[in-house]
Amino acid sequence: MRKSLWLLKSGGMLCLLALALVACSDDDDPVTPDPDPKQFLPLAVDNWWLYEVTDIDSVSGELKADSKHEQRATVVAQETIEERLASIIEFRPTDDESMLDTNINSTDDLERVYQYLNLFPVDDLEIPGFPDIPLPKGWYLIADDSKEVGDEWELDSRDIPSFTLPIPTDLGTLEATISGKLVATVKKGEVQKITIANKAEEVEAQEFTITIDPQLTGRILNNDLPLQGNVVVRLWFADKVGLVQYRQEPVHLFADPGIVDRVDITRLSGELQVLVDYSVQ
Repeated sequence: MRKSLWLLKSGGMLCLLALALVACSDDDDPVTPDPDPKQFLPLAVDNWWLYEVTDIDSVSGELKADSKHEQRATVVAQETIEERLASIIEFRPTDDESMLDTNINSTDDLERVYQYLNLFPVDDLEIPGFPDIPLPKGWYLIADDSKEVGDEWELDSRDIPSFTLPIPTDLGTLEATISGKLVATVKKGEVQKITIANKAEEVEAQEFTITIDPQLTGRILNNDLPLQGNVVVRLWFADKVGLVQYRQEPVHLFADPGIVDRVDITRLSGELQVLVDYSVQ
């Protein structure tokens, strides 16, 4: 399930269980134009970014030094997708030419950043019994500098059909009936100074945090069963540079029935990507 991610890559996990609808509703909100908006993601063909990528241990939260490697992201083409001019970005490790993944991004006249993806990749969580839901792709607004610090907007909310979740205990496997919804939001954070090593330059990077919250509850032996934990992805963009840092926090989803010990549902490693070099038009 672990794949190297950049923003929320269309083939990778994250953000938790994926659904994707049409364009984000915030696209239609009235926005006062900035005469000189920050260009958070320059998307000309042949633009590239080189990242140092390190896994984050799923239990300790520490960086796993032996996992460190480099990965290059390159804009390879542009095409129109659902009435937006989209840029196709390929990701390859620097030690061979095999393609890891692609993602699809777009910006508008206000330089807001959108990505075209399945927002909730269901299979990647490997939750036993989770229903098979057909999930179309759509455009999502993931970075908007016209927002104020602390502003949050919803990307999507989707009801999940009821399903049975097996809970292993000392007395055998108990079955819990789970239902609820998944909610994805973005929050604009603070500006942080980040150094780009190969350029020996320090940039001001704007943070955006994407959170996918599985608001799922159920019943087991007449007791409530909350499913706890969420997926958190933090992105830092710099003007006229692009994405300078990406951090996918480790994922820990668990059930706490109360009548038995807490049960792990899934535990997944995180990932840190730090920009070390780039070339953009």
